[in-house]
Amino acid sequence: MDIKEYIGLTVEEKYSFVISKIDNDIFDVYIDSTELYIKHLQTNLDFVYIPGGSFRKGLTDLEYSLVQKLNDHEYKDIDLDRLRPVHTSAVNDFLITEYPVSWEPLKALYPQYQEYKGTAWLNKETVDKICSHYGFRLPSDDEMEYIARCGKQQLFPFGNTLPQDNATLEKWLVTDYDKSKMLCNELGVYGLFCGEWTDTHFTSSYSETDLNNPQEHFCIRGGASLFWPWQDCGEWLYCLCAYRMSSEGLFEDKAAAFRFVFEI
Repeated sequence: MDIKEYIGLTVEEKYSFVISKIDNDIFDVYIDSTELYIKHLQTNLDFVYIPGGSFRKGLTDLEYSLVQKLNDHEYKDIDLDRLRPVHTSAVNDFLITEYPVSWEPLKALYPQYQEYKGTAWLNKETVDKICSHYGFRLPSDDEMEYIARCGKQQLFPFGNTLPQDNATLEKWLVTDYDKSKMLCNELGVYGLFCGEWTDTHFTSSYSETDLNNPQEHFCIRGGASLFWPWQDCGEWLYCLCAYRMSSEGLFEDKAAAFRFVFEI
């Protein structure tokens, strides 16, 4: 089942499809009101089912042109080469946490975080240990762009233009774990712009030469939320479905947000 077909299912049809694929000793799958829940029993975290498929990764010529038009009056210091050339990629079915992981499920492992609230920001070594402890992994860079695109060829998860009002844009950007104050894509994934770890090494572009010579640093996805409210310095670039940066550019503590992925 491809991503567009899955999105078009009723919640009951999604339940019937997903329940056949998931181990009920690890996850509880149920419908509450009109929403499908896939809850990890050990951590109590909600996951979203992502049907696998192929997609065009990176900026197409049309998207490149649209970015240049958006960028024409605002911010000149932009490197789009890292997002090109566009190429076909594919992912398998997987589960991913509905939100970036918060501090709450980590407190049993790390008592020093008892007073922490909101989105967890940690270095990759620590994140890898947490993933290993629970039997998860980080998403790949391909998986994160696949989720952001949601079966569509468009600049942003919300279309080819930015929302016209800040109230709507803020609902895309905030991650306070309250769905009434947030917007998600059609797969039900929230908080896409936090700046998150992937398990993919960064490359300077998608050329064959660069793909065969990955760097030691890792791809980070998103980041526009970090700078909200924006100061008109091109922060919107971090909302692009195709946008990625190197972990070399992280702040001094080399910490980023992250999600858990469970393979099915």
